[in-house]
Amino acid sequence: MKVQSIKFLIIFLFLVYFFIVFEANFHGPDEPLYFAYTASIVEDKDLNIVNNINPANTYYFPSGRIGITKTYNFPDYHNHGGVLFWAPAYLYGRLSQLTFVRYDPEGAGKYTVKDFMKCAMSFSTVFFALLTLLLTYFFCRIFFSRWTSFGAVLAVFFGTPFFVFTLFETGNANMLASLFSVLLIWFCSYMINMKRTDFFVFGLFFSLCIIIKSELAFQAVFILLIFLSLVISRRLKWINAGYFMAGIIPGVILRLANNFVKYGTIHISELGPFSIKNWYFLEQLFSSYRGFFYTSPVLYVCLLGLVFVFKSLLSKQRQPGPNDLQDRFFALLSSYLIIKLFVLSFRFAWGGGTPGARILCTEFLIFVLLFARAFQVKRHFKPLLMACAVVAILWNLVVIYEYKAGVDIQYALHAPNLSVRIHELGNIFRELLYVRNLNVKLMVGLPLVC
Repeated sequence: MKVQSIKFLIIFLFLVYFFIVFEANFHGPDEPLYFAYTASIVEDKDLNIVNNINPANTYYFPSGRIGITKTYNFPDYHNHGGVLFWAPAYLYGRLSQLTFVRYDPEGAGKYTVKDFMKCAMSFSTVFFALLTLLLTYFFCRIFFSRWTSFGAVLAVFFGTPFFVFTLFETGNANMLASLFSVLLIWFCSYMINMKRTDFFVFGLFFSLCIIIKSELAFQAVFILLIFLSLVISRRLKWINAGYFMAGIIPGVILRLANNFVKYGTIHISELGPFSIKNWYFLEQLFSSYRGFFYTSPVLYVCLLGLVFVFKSLLSKQRQPGPNDLQDRFFALLSSYLIIKLFVLSFRFAWGGGTPGARILCTEFLIFVLLFARAFQVKRHFKPLLMACAVVAILWNLVVIYEYKAGVDIQYALHAPNLSVRIHELGNIFRELLYVRNLNVKLMVGLPLVC
């Protein structure tokens, strides 16, 4: 009972912390697109946002003129499946504004209805992220101890850009995609017990994941490897693959139909930024300008965990034991991550205009598992590994602050003294503890608990 009380207390404290700190303006790297898509589907009953983006937006309209496709739609390749989940938050924000205007017109009058809707949509992002953290922790507990799992979740959260898109740049699809990624992996882990109808439902769910975020299609590699291993060991039959594919078809047809309405052609719009003429594998990993490992050195600890996994599997003196199945599962998970890294290196904007590995937020669970696996070492090595992880997390916080301050490109060209960067830690901790937009948050949040 005492352990359960501690768990609930920790969850409550995280919820309170997230609530008082998160940005309520639904700002993000791809905005105003996601808000525009949500407004379009609710207000106009369509997904054509050409009339929902301000023509004065110089980023999307650098010439000052609105460009459209031959079907008169806005030519944007970003995923907009998240509208299915943002629309309820959008409507709730409007409802909460109407409620407070009625009972507290003076207080609510300080904010526009758009402020309420953006706050509600930002809170939905925080909610998706919190669910991702909880499910990741419980999944990690299958393999590791309570404190190892908790420490791994905390380390990868603050040691990668994941916390940025949870608390600060809340206008993103990555947190929702991360949640569905965890659900998809958890779903897949029960494949051995699935019936044919379960495979059909699994296919439907996979197609929904792809609609929400196209990059989740990379998980097909992991699903295929798990399926093949079970077929070869005669625990599943080939026919189950047909039911899975049948489940995918409806979502794929709807996705292609949407692209046809939008562009007038049937194609995969997300392939636009890719080019086989360019390959930036090393740059996207190690560049001093938003490289994944440069920004988030905690990934080196995850890489160490991956080395331990393959070392265990390839050891000639390996004896089958409780860690054998665990390492096989981790190896299959990591294989799709490696393939994703390789494919994504064929596009120039490896950070998506953001710090570090934003496009790897959907692999949050994998990084947590590998981080925890790295700590399955002899006891006298753990303090050193823990110290390295703490330094890596602090470095990630510093680089994130430099990105938010707009000096990261300058520092990439001319690195400042270490003392300057150490001083920046105080600034990022103030950012992490700063109470934001509390009045509008309370007005949006109170109806949920009353």
